[in-house]
This record gives sequence, structure tokens and C-alpha cells, in this order.
Amino acid sequence: MKCQKFKIFHIATLSSREKILNKIFNKIVILILPITLIAACSTTPPRARDISTTRNYLSNNVHIGGGESKSERKLLADSVCKNKLGSLFRAQDTSGYIGEKKIDGDRLTVQFFTCNVVPQENITGLALKAMQTRKFKTTPDVLVDSLRTFAQDRNGQCASWGEHKFVEHTTPPRSTSKNEVDCVMPYSSTVLLFQRIIASYVYADGYTTLRVRIYIPRTSQITEGAVYSEFFKRIADQLFIDAIELSPMEMR
Repeated sequence: MKCQKFKIFHIATLSSREKILNKIFNKIVILILPITLIAACSTTPPRARDISTTRNYLSNNVHIGGGESKSERKLLADSVCKNKLGSLFRAQDTSGYIGEKKIDGDRLTVQFFTCNVVPQENITGLALKAMQTRKFKTTPDVLVDSLRTFAQDRNGQCASWGEHKFVEHTTPPRSTSKNEVDCVMPYSSTVLLFQRIIASYVYADGYTTLRVRIYIPRTSQITEGAVYSEFFKRIADQLFIDAIELSPMEMR
């Protein structure tokens, strides 16, 4: 809004008493007027809002405009990332970009964020291995086929890294084989974001022990147990068998 100039007029025809009252009134106005004008002329920054385009969403980016501080924009960006991709994701200011943009007549401060996986803190290597490993009573070929089907059902694909066969000298001796499969598939149908699943397995005594590492490219390895539990459940349901958790001795 434009600030208007105010003038105080004296009327010559006023009586002495009225002139005194008018002077008092003028002094009060002179004291109050600057405060009123400052309040009237000041502008409060618009509230933070999501100004991302469809292209931003597809590339896993979020643009936040407005807000009084970085923390206000970050709070909203976190909410957008979680709504887009799930509770594993938070907004990260990876570029440090802060600019200005005029939107709907308002000049907004604009900040750029990327939705990334937040690594779980204070997790040991053994605990991570436990959540990423299951044992299936089936052969490696059947298990690999189920992995390929899992990926294909999600418009993805898998490739083998090569097989390594060896014999473990145990009592009694047992023949084992190890292989690794690399699968890539979309993480979301609405965001141009892929997940990579690296599966390594060992076959022994009629069981295939599968360890899976799930990554979101450009972010961190997923370390949330619920994600792996859901993955193993889907593979087990596909095979109509159980996904058996390993004992601490089996993981060593």
C-alpha cells in the first residue's frame, strides 16, 4: 500500500479554548502518527508455500517461496517430501540457492530443496545385516526368478554380476554357491526416482540365504527395518514360503 501524507490544519476562527484543545490534539497526533504510518507501511512476508512445478516434482526437487526464515521454509519442504515419497524422506538444502521470484504480485524469497533419504542413526553393522538378511527354503534359481518378477512387476529389471562357486571345508563338508543380482526399478509412480536393490545370496543345505541392500540413487542406503521387512514379505508371499530370520550365530 502507498503511504499517504497527512497535514494538520489550524482554523483561525476557533475560540481560545478550542485553540488550546486543538494544540493538544495536534501534539498527540504528531506523536502517534509516525507509529501509525510505520505500521501501515510495513509489510509482513507472505507465509511459506510450495511453488514447485510438475518438472520439479518429477526430478525430486521442491521449491519453497515466502516465509520469514530458512527454518520456516525447511519445515514446509520436509512436509512436502514426506507427502510425496513417504516418511523416510526429508528436505535437504543441497545447493544453498536462495533467490527471489514474483508470484501473484508478491515478491517471494525462494529456496531450493532436494528430497533425500535420512539415514538411521546409531545402527551397528550387525543390526543392519540382521534387518537385511533372510533365509528361504528354496533354490537360488527360484529365488532369483522371484527377484526378477518383483522388479518386472514394477517396470524394473535385474542383471547378474556373475557367479562364484566354492567349497567350504566344514564338518561335514558342504557345497555352496554365491551370486549377486542388481535390480533397478522406479521408487514411485509420480516421481522420477529409482531404487536400486543389490541382492547377494548363498545356498547351503537346502536353504538360500539372501542379503539385500536397498539404495535410492543420489541419496543414502535405506537403513529402516520396516522397508526390508516389507520387501522380504512380498518375496515370501510370491514364493508361498516363509522368510526366516537368521540367528546371531548364523550372521557371524
